[in-house]
Amino acid sequence: MTTLVQRALARFSSSDSPEKANHHRFLISLLEPLYPLARNPFFSLPEPPTASSKAVKSFYTVYRSFLKHMVSMDDKKIPWRDLATSWRLILADNGPFGSSHLQTKEGLFSALIHCGITHNSQFLHSEQHIFFDGLDDWNTIYATSRNALEDSMDGKDMEKYFCDGCAYGVWTRRSVEHASVYAAATEAPDLTSWLLNAEFPAFTQVYKLFLKGKVNRESVFPGFGPLQAYLLASDYTIAGAVKMPTYKEMGELLWSDLKQKGAMTGLRALGYTDFESAEDVADAFEKVDRMLMLVVDHVIRQPTRRDRSDAFP
Repeated sequence: MTTLVQRALARFSSSDSPEKANHHRFLISLLEPLYPLARNPFFSLPEPPTASSKAVKSFYTVYRSFLKHMVSMDDKKIPWRDLATSWRLILADNGPFGSSHLQTKEGLFSALIHCGITHNSQFLHSEQHIFFDGLDDWNTIYATSRNALEDSMDGKDMEKYFCDGCAYGVWTRRSVEHASVYAAATEAPDLTSWLLNAEFPAFTQVYKLFLKGKVNRESVFPGFGPLQAYLLASDYTIAGAVKMPTYKEMGELLWSDLKQKGAMTGLRALGYTDFESAEDVADAFEKVDRMLMLVVDHVIRQPTRRDRSDAFP
């Protein structure tokens, strides 16, 4: 662990118990082997130094296998989701979050198709369709691709090619049949005004819309649970169409809707277990977030000597 990381951990763990400080160090030790991926997702696998000992060569063999495994399942495994294959594709300038499509109904439809259907699919990775002008455009592309694959895939494999039910880990009710419902959602003013208006909406507002949005009392975001709603709201936030949530908002969201999801599990694993309110969650979330942002940002950017010396006065 570098001196930079040690100083950052000391700065953010000084008010915590020794147990939490140790948990923070352990978390960073888990992330450190992945820094090459964060610095360059297209990197070449590291080679052992010339004239390395047998032990060093053995280490590099294991390390290379580990990185290959992470890259092969990057949509599920690496912590920097915008560097994983699916998100790296969807965040391209010609995708739904590019400046020309961001605040349009077509962009929203394309984002829904990605989040609810094509994320982490072979269709997305291989054919790289990331923007659709509407339902007709999606249906044409889908039919053309399906016809080209009819002789090489059976029905079950064909379905998974376009839409993997386990794209986010645990199986969820995802289907290409939801495309028409997503298209209908983009035509409902109550569900699109947040995107088309000049004033940026709050994160929680958009999250709840994706989670519970309805037209004529029917859900228009099938296949969306709390995780998918959170991730899509996050994408729009990072793209600049939604206000960045405050730590207070995040604490309330984790305490209510996402209590059994990964963020709360991670906070508990780091020793933050004495939660009695959303305020407690917000405080823990802020400590961990600030620590990670400072440590990981400096390591990924490979700071100069001056950066290193000035980072922690």
